[in-house]
Amino acid sequence: MTPQELFDYASGFKHPHRSYPTVREAAKHFNTTQKAVLAACDDWHGDGYMRPATGIRVGSGLGSFARPGDYLIEAYQ
Repeated sequence: MTPQELFDYASGFKHPHRSYPTVREAAKHFNTTQKAVLAACDDWHGDGYMRPATGIRVGSGLGSFARPGDYLIEAYQ
């Protein structure tokens, strides 16, 4: 899996309740490790934005993910 392949997957991800895949879903999709998915995010230098989201806004507060596998891979142009 290259960073470009991960970007293409994450930016085109379709799910009824989320717009981005988790690190766990991407690792399963590419048959690789979660560590490799996070490394591909770090190696991304293309056009657009791709970073793991470690938390989300919940109501009027913020929530954070306890495990790296739950991080969302935000990717967009």
